Formats: sequence, C-alpha cells, structure tokens
Amino acid sequence: MKKLLFIPLLLFPFHRGGYSDEVVHLICTTNIIQKKFSFFYIQKRNVVIWLEKAKEVLIKEKKSQVIHFNFYGDFGGGVDTISSKLFFTLNISTGELLLRKDFENNKEREQRGKCYQK
Repeated sequence: MKKLLFIPLLLFPFHRGGYSDEVVHLICTTNIIQKKFSFFYIQKRNVVIWLEKAKEVLIKEKKSQVIHFNFYGDFGGGVDTISSKLFFTLNISTGELLLRKDFENNKEREQRGKCYQK
C-alpha cells in the first residue's frame, strides 16, 4: 500500500521557478538621512511590498525599468519625523531611488538614494 502512495507523485513533473524567479528583493538607502527601505517587487502581480511596514501597493506606472509607487509612511528621521504620503521612483536596472513627500512635484523635500538587489 505504501508503494501506491509514492507512484502518483512521480508521474507529475515538479514545477520549477514559480514566484521566486519573479520576485526582486531590494534594499534601498537614502543619501542624506540614510533611511533604509526594503521592498519585494513582484513583477507578475505588478505590486511592491514594503517589508518594514508589511504593506502591499500596486505600481502606479512602469516605463521600461522605472517604476512609480506610493505608500503612507514616515519621511525623515529624528524628532521632526511625520507620517505622510510618500512617492517612490525606482530604476530597477540602475538602482537609483527618488523619494518625495506629499506630492510628486515637491522638490524641496526630496531624497535620492541607491538600491541593490539582495
């Protein structure tokens, strides 16, 4: 009877790849305040997961290797840290990060940084 249980498993090929091939794990750090962000970018689902906040968001726009998305979170570090809507622009191929607070045209409080794939 035990042999019959193992035989059906051998008849079905095992699926290789799956989500592990489609998930990009990114570690990003801003240049000025050295704030760290960790993301999972799941291309097939068109989402980014912010690991520190355990939040998932749809990508707003994708052009070539550049993705645009936003989260509600902390901008800055220290006593004057406030929560607001954060706009991220990330170039997957070069790792360049642009982070703006409140709205996309707010250049006064933007942070630039670098991301690497883990």
